[in-house]
Amino acid sequence: QSTPATSGLLATAGGLVFSGDAEGYFSAMRDDTSETLWRFNVGTGIHGNPTTFNVNGQQYVAIVYGPGGGSLWPLVYGELFKHQNRGGGMMVFALSPQYR
Repeated sequence: QSTPATSGLLATAGGLVFSGDAEGYFSAMRDDTSETLWRFNVGTGIHGNPTTFNVNGQQYVAIVYGPGGGSLWPLVYGELFKHQNRGGGMMVFALSPQYR
């Protein structure tokens, strides 16, 4: 990651740790090696906490993204938050059976 994690961390029983950063990358890492297995850019900074849920046996992980209440963050952190747009939303991803 080029910027620090700005979301909370989520650890799953399947050995994954999820985090989001200020550049908008939502990442899945192995809990034993910290190797990044996957990452996806949502288009704006991530400051919400990831969560997981199960529907009919399929496990999902969700992340809320966008600046939230951080309208003063660019003034405090300068360049770190220059890339944020004002949009926001939620992305949901299905987990592969090997990581449930």
